[in-house]
Amino acid sequence: MGNPVVKNYIDPISGELVIGGEIKINGTMTVGEDATLTGMTPEALNAAGTSLGGVKAAAAGAGDTVECKINGTTKKLMVPTYPVVPVAGAALGGVKAAAAGVGDTVEVKVGEDEKLYVPTYPVVPVAANQAISVAADVPALLLDFNALLLKLKTAGLMTAD
Repeated sequence: MGNPVVKNYIDPISGELVIGGEIKINGTMTVGEDATLTGMTPEALNAAGTSLGGVKAAAAGAGDTVECKINGTTKKLMVPTYPVVPVAGAALGGVKAAAAGVGDTVEVKVGEDEKLYVPTYPVVPVAANQAISVAADVPALLLDFNALLLKLKTAGLMTAD
């Protein structure tokens, strides 16, 4: 005597369709949005709304540009490793700054330690003090003026003769 014949029926109390054997579908089976499937693993469920086979995620935004993939072995979601942007030579390495203006004249350079550097602003030299002139005539005033010129040239504030 083989396997007993199992019949499909509708339970008269619950109204449920009871299938006592295998279901073979040679086409499409549509499950409504409000329907739930029980007894299945989350991986077996299809994507719907924000659920990807049991995985829930927020909707992608305009700035979300890295595609996510499922590892077939671990079933974990994976994204590519973000590239490390090297900072070398003329590369800015992701540094963001406003555009240079007319008054921006100091060039920025990248150091070996990958930090940005600008040249030290030059120290303005200070000339030695020139005493207030008490000259009573033009030759004495000329001596005081020439002494001032010599102090400016010595300090590097004026080109030497």
